[in-house]
Amino acid sequence: KSLAATADLVQEAKQLVETRDVTGAEEAIARLEHLQKRLKDAEEKRILGYDILELKTSLKLAMLA
Repeated sequence: KSLAATADLVQEAKQLVETRDVTGAEEAIARLEHLQKRLKDAEEKRILGYDILELKTSLKLAMLA
């Protein structure tokens, strides 16, 4: 997938977290993790890894609120 499609999926996951759609957010995060494994570029992989970590943290905080 292109970087634009990956960025769109990150945005979609962020919106799902904000609306507290836990199932949808978990599915989006799982898709991002799958994409991350398939990336060849180490820098892109690292950046996406930080996005995924941020999403997981935000999801956990949303579930506590």
